[in-house]
Amino acid sequence: MKSKLTIIFTSDWQISSGIGDGHWADSMLVRNERGLPYIPGRALKGALREGAWFLTKSGRRDLCAALDLFFGTRSSGTQREVNEPGITYVRSAQLPPAFISLFPKDCAAFDGLVADLTCSRIQTALENGQVKAGSLRTAECGIPGLFFDSELEVDTMGLKVSEKWVKDYFTAVCAAVRSMGANRSRGLGCCRLRLDDSNPQRVMLPEEVEDVV
Repeated sequence: MKSKLTIIFTSDWQISSGIGDGHWADSMLVRNERGLPYIPGRALKGALREGAWFLTKSGRRDLCAALDLFFGTRSSGTQREVNEPGITYVRSAQLPPAFISLFPKDCAAFDGLVADLTCSRIQTALENGQVKAGSLRTAECGIPGLFFDSELEVDTMGLKVSEKWVKDYFTAVCAAVRSMGANRSRGLGCCRLRLDDSNPQRVMLPEEVEDVV
C-alpha cells in the first residue's frame, strides 16, 4: 500500500539539526540541500509509531499486534536484544513542489522568503524558582501553517488483513498524532497528519490552513 501523507503544523515547531549557527541560534532547524526546512523520515515514522502506541491503550489485541507488525519491536533474546524491523516505510517530508515553485528565482529574495518561514524561541531552565545561570538557549523554529508532503508505504504482501483495513488503521494512527519534534512539552510541534491520495501537489488555500490552525 502506498499513500500520500500530509503534515500540517499548527504551532511553532522544531526538528533540530543538532547544531547551532554560532551566533543567532543554539539549535537550528534541519534543512535539505536547498536550505529549506523538511521532516526527516525517521522523525515522521517516530511520530506515527507514537500514534500507533496510543491506539494500543484501548486494549484491543489487533491494535497491539499491529504496532509490532508495522513498526517493529525489540525483544530480549538469550544472548542479546533482537530488533525485529517493521514493514512500514516513510519518506522524508518536503514542502510541496507547487509551493516551492512560487519562490523567487533571485538568491537573495529566495533566502529572505525562506527566513520568513522561520522564527525563534528563547528558553531557559529554572533552579529554585530562579533562572539557572548559563541556561539561556535560542532555537530556530518553523512557523505554524507550514505543510509538508511525504509518502507512506506498507509491505502488505502476505498479510491476512485487507488493504482497506491497513489504510483505515493508518488513518486512525494519523488522527492520533498530535505533535512532533523537540520540546513538545513547551508547546512546540503541534501538528495534524492525514492520508490523502487525491489532488497530489495541490497548494493548500489560505482558508484551509486557517481551518486546521
